[in-house]
Order: sequence, then structure tokens, then C-alpha cells
Amino acid sequence: MRAMQRKNEALRRLRRERGWTRQDLVERLRKQTGEFVSEDTVKDWERGRIRCPHPRNLRALSETLGVPAAALGFDLDHNSSEVGDAAVTVEVNDHPLGGGCDPVQRRDFIKFTATATVAASSEGDALERLAHALKSPGRADSRTVAILESETTRLFRLDTLLPPQEVLPKADAHIAELASLLNERQRGDLWKRLVITAGETAALAGWMAWNADDRQRADRYHEIALDAAREANHPPLEACVMAYRSYMLAARGDAAAARDILRAAQDKVKGPGNAATFAWLAAREAEEAGALGERDEALRALERARTAHEFAAPGEHNWSDFFSSQRLGSMAVSALARLRHKDLEREAEALLKTLEPADTKTMAVVFADLALAEGMKGEIEPAVVFAEQSLSITHRRGGGAVARRRLRDLDKLLPDEPRGPVAELRERLRELRDAA
Repeated sequence: MRAMQRKNEALRRLRRERGWTRQDLVERLRKQTGEFVSEDTVKDWERGRIRCPHPRNLRALSETLGVPAAALGFDLDHNSSEVGDAAVTVEVNDHPLGGGCDPVQRRDFIKFTATATVAASSEGDALERLAHALKSPGRADSRTVAILESETTRLFRLDTLLPPQEVLPKADAHIAELASLLNERQRGDLWKRLVITAGETAALAGWMAWNADDRQRADRYHEIALDAAREANHPPLEACVMAYRSYMLAARGDAAAARDILRAAQDKVKGPGNAATFAWLAAREAEEAGALGERDEALRALERARTAHEFAAPGEHNWSDFFSSQRLGSMAVSALARLRHKDLEREAEALLKTLEPADTKTMAVVFADLALAEGMKGEIEPAVVFAEQSLSITHRRGGGAVARRRLRDLDKLLPDEPRGPVAELRERLRELRDAA
């Protein structure tokens, strides 16, 4: 005889105490996970039809409601044939739809609760654990590895939507979770996947730390990411870290070093499955060569970027999914603007025709590139409009070190007016600079 369902009064109470409807909770969970969670799923949690959600949703509920997972009212030891959380089927293709909370889910949750303690400590703890773990091969099953890989993908997606200060703690917790598995001393294909996943997460964390103006922390993350790339013999991950570092070198005023590291990185991604990364690296080289006034080198690099992008496919690597045709177009505009090239206006007009409404940090850079290009042409009015659009996204989404750098360059080109739109923009740019 089937047991009577026990309503989850604790979860319902936590939601109501905050004055949230179920749809309010859905929207907050979607912001936490970057994935779709339906109102019906929340209803099933509260009614007890799903007695133990997937670990990802447990994590998101705990973070969203601000309470430990044990206080959410779920039966964490439950294992039956009841219908489980459908999100598991989306994230791990070979996971059966059903089982409530199977042993793999329980094991993942145990790791999650242990990670919560680590996440509360300094980020240095997680980094030290990962650095040590890379020297000590670990053990994990294929489902666990797939779930952890999907979490890294989610973090890359969240980086385009949220300020780095919101995403970095999640990355630290994820790194600690990966380190705990890598320390279990068993080498093999799954271990290699874990090392690559840890390296990708560390590379992203370094990028976010730099966007949050924590240079020392960014360097430490990237050293760990490079260690992981070399340990797993994964040159594309090395190239990713080198691309991130090129922005840092350029921000320090060393365009030549940035150009050189980008050229070296392209040699690491010449094989199949790396077209998007190669295109990104070549477009970045075009920007830095343009900054150095190397016209022929910049134009050749831009042509390589465009050719490679024609062969790019979605999902090649987590770090290259941001590199859309719009982002390639804005980098072309950036390179041509630095060269004062005759095709700049045509390129900018073509980019404008492809733009679609999007409130992401990538679009903040696109608008900043367009603003700087217009400023270099002496077209102050459109430069101000594009700059305001970039600033609007930067204020909402946070981070945006690349966009901020473009806008600082624009500030140097603006006329010194006591009042009006230009004066207002310069004041906003000054506030942004002071807050960085």
C-alpha cells in the first residue's frame, strides 16, 4: 500500500514568511540556477509529491531562502519509486525520470552539505584544496561527473547575467566540491573530466575576480586553472586562461604582451572543436595589434577570426559560448576604430543591424565598443547614446571590466562641456571609476 504523502509545511512556511507567491519563488530560483523551474514543481515540493529534489535545486532553495538545507522540510533519506525531480533528466541524460532521491542524489547532497561549510570560509581554502587535489587523483561515477560538469556550465551562464560578487561564492563552493572528489586517489577518464571541469571553473573564477577588481585573487585562480590544463593535457583550457590574461595585460597598458600571448594561445586550439575559441583569440589579437598601430597584422588577425567563426558550433566549450556574431562584430569595430580604418563606419552600421534586445554583460561591451568607435570618429552624440546603454547594463549586472576600460578611453575623447548630455555622461563615468 502506498504511503500517504506528507506535506512540506516547512517549505511552505518559509515561502509565505517572505511574502512570496510560488511564482515569486520560481523567479528567484531561476535567477539562482539559470535554469527553468516550474510553478508546478514548487507545488509538488510543498505538497510532498517530490520528497527529495535534485541536489542542484536543494542548493538553490537553500541559497534563495537563506536557511540550511536541513531546514527546508525535505526527507533527505527518502528513496522510493515516486516520481522525482524532472530537472535531473534535463541535466543528466542517462538519469531515469523517477526514484525520488536515489543513492547518487543522496551522495551528491552529502557532498553539497559538506561544501556549504567550506563555502562559508575564505576562498583561499577552496583554492588550496584544489591545488592539493590536482596532485591526488580521485574517484567519482559518471552521473556525478555529469552533474558537476553541468554546474560549471551553469556558472558560465550566470556570469553573463549577474555581478561577479554574486557568482564567485558559488564558484568557490563548486571548486571545493570538485577538490573533495579529486582527493580520493583514482586516476582515469572520469578523473580527467573532473580535472578539466575544475580548471574551467577556476578559469572563470579568475575572470570574475578580475572583474571584481581583485587582481591577486584572479592570478591565483588562473595559476590553478593552468595547472589543471597541464595535468589533464588539455591545451584549449590553457588557451582560455591565456585569453583572459590578455585582457589583464592590456588593462595594465601592455598591448604588446597581450598580442603575444594571444598569438601563442591560437597555436593551442588549431584542432577540431575549437573554432569559436580560435575566433575569439584572433579577434582579440586584432584589437591589440590595432592598439599598437599594426595595421596589416590586425587586419589579418580579424580575417582569421571571421573565417574561424564560420565553422564555430554552439557548445564547443563553456568559455566560448558567449562569443556570438555580435561579439565578433563589436571586436571588429574595436579593432578598426583603433586603426582609424575607412571601413569602420560600414562595420558599425552592419553591427547595429544585427543587434537584438539583450540585457547581458556581453551587450554592455558591444555598446561600449560602439561608443568608443563613434567617439573616435568625432560623432559625440551617438557616442553618448551608446555609452549610456552600456552603463545602464553595467550598473544592473555589475562587473564589466572590459566595458569600463572602453568607456574610460571614450572619456578621454569627450569635449569638456559644463552641462548637457556630455557633462552628465562624464559624471557617470567618474562615479563608475571611483566605485571600481
